[in-house]
Amino acid sequence: MTSEDLNRDIYNDPSVADHYGKVTGLQPCEELAFAGHVRQGDAVLDLGVGGGRTTPHLASNASRYVGADYAIAMVEVCRVKFPSLEFRCEDASDLSCFGNETFDAVVFSFNGIDYIRTDKARARCLLEVKRVLKSGGRFIFSSHNAKAIGVWPVYASAGPVQVIWRTLRAAGLTVMQATRVAGCAAFRNGVGYIVDPVHGEGLATLVSSPESFARETSEAGFELVEIINGLYPLRVTKYFTPWYYYVLRKP
Repeated sequence: MTSEDLNRDIYNDPSVADHYGKVTGLQPCEELAFAGHVRQGDAVLDLGVGGGRTTPHLASNASRYVGADYAIAMVEVCRVKFPSLEFRCEDASDLSCFGNETFDAVVFSFNGIDYIRTDKARARCLLEVKRVLKSGGRFIFSSHNAKAIGVWPVYASAGPVQVIWRTLRAAGLTVMQATRVAGCAAFRNGVGYIVDPVHGEGLATLVSSPESFARETSEAGFELVEIINGLYPLRVTKYFTPWYYYVLRKP
């Protein structure tokens, strides 16, 4: 069994699907990206839709909304939550079910693109997204930052005791994160594969950097429009940025 199959099996676990089905709301960086680059009346493809966290926002003003995920358990969760909307079980590296220039915007949130487990499949994903986008269409996605060695404490709405707790927790997580990644090739090179220690066995994950993505997306024929820090509106160094949101444009 390949690591891609293992990732899919984890996402098909009923308890994992149920967990993502209960997650709601957008991150501030997503609110900024969607407000700036998803327009009213757009036809939107929501890749890696998971439990439908982004669905209410993206579907509300869309002329057409399609949620897609390669894990059927996730798709079934979405179909129950949003019975009037369209959801498909599709692999992001093979969007042959959609015609050329079908969508105005494609979204791949929650670092979903990082769980495509081979460079070839990832390259196919970028080309497939470009194919299904209309001219001038936008591809909005997030990806883990290979240079992240620390966890920044977030103090929004925190009282005095919470500030102390969040500071100590962030310090402990920073030690764990730095120990795990600082010596690995992905950190040194700004791109590479790691195991993200989540959902029991962990997920095989690609981590990257703005520099590596600039090369990859340029080769696919996209224009890079914007990069948004995953902790927006906080301003932190790249060593404390957990992920970036990227906005690409099809020329």
